[in-house]
Amino acid sequence: MKESRHKSVRRFAVILIALLTFAPHLFAAEDDANPWTKLAARFVIGNVTVQLTNLEVHVMGRNVNVTLPWEMYAPGEYFCAVRNPFAKPRMEDGVIIKDANYRVLEKDDHDFTAKNFRRFAFFTKRPTTIGLLAGHAGNDGGSHQKLLLVDVETGTHLLFELGGGNMPKWLKPTNFPVAFITRHFMGYKGWHELCLGQSYRFKNGRYQRDTVTEQRLLANKFRKIKFTAAQRKELQTPHESPLDDWMSPTQAGQTLGDYVYYGTLTGNHSKVDALLKSLLPELRDNLDDLRQEIYAASRNNIVTGTVAPAPNPLGDGIAPPRHQRPKKQR
Repeated sequence: MKESRHKSVRRFAVILIALLTFAPHLFAAEDDANPWTKLAARFVIGNVTVQLTNLEVHVMGRNVNVTLPWEMYAPGEYFCAVRNPFAKPRMEDGVIIKDANYRVLEKDDHDFTAKNFRRFAFFTKRPTTIGLLAGHAGNDGGSHQKLLLVDVETGTHLLFELGGGNMPKWLKPTNFPVAFITRHFMGYKGWHELCLGQSYRFKNGRYQRDTVTEQRLLANKFRKIKFTAAQRKELQTPHESPLDDWMSPTQAGQTLGDYVYYGTLTGNHSKVDALLKSLLPELRDNLDDLRQEIYAASRNNIVTGTVAPAPNPLGDGIAPPRHQRPKKQR
């Protein structure tokens, strides 16, 4: 029994030594088969370090630590050095093409160099800002992007979530730091045009929600919304919700969605209530849920980075929709 046990121990020792000897070679071979493990590039620009790793780009420095995705070998993924964020990117099927303002980097580490990231004025009058944009194009031609603007001297930065390459609406882009209002899709097929969102202005060392400008711009949009007779007739016709219908002959979904969106954000709840009462029940229920989503989303900042928390309460006189208000105690 003892001899058998000694043989087992010796066999185990031989196997363990073999594993320890050949394991590094096995892992090395696996690394060689995976091109991502070889990708690594790093450069310093101003006081900021930009590091490329396997699937991400890290931007690090004083007051900034942001990671952007870049899955190099995944279909539809791309990464740009932004040279002029005030211009809308030229796009085709969700991908930026042949645009000097948005330099699409090659899918290797050799193109990832400081010289491709030109500085421009944004946070100050001097060209101290660089821009990075990570994008993904879907099979349906839609796309979304993440835009990062960084002051390489101070680390002041903004991170935007974009849809379809649509930049924020820059308010007086020659005044620095630049004020802006966000733009976004609501995610409904028939509701296909951009909506204005949240306004920001630089104050006391960081960006803050500018609710005065925000309400003025949103209210101006709401005042301009008018339903045509053909649109009102379509909204009274039983069929699949026009919010999901790209083929609406009157664009009723767009007008209806805008009315509910801007009416909710500007506190015009009684007018929205009156409209909803005139609609078919299934459409009315759909829009009631949507109003709650719109109001709740407005309470939080869309833009992150060197940004103050959203004020609470957000905007004077903007009460929530009636179905969101707390019930009075008897």
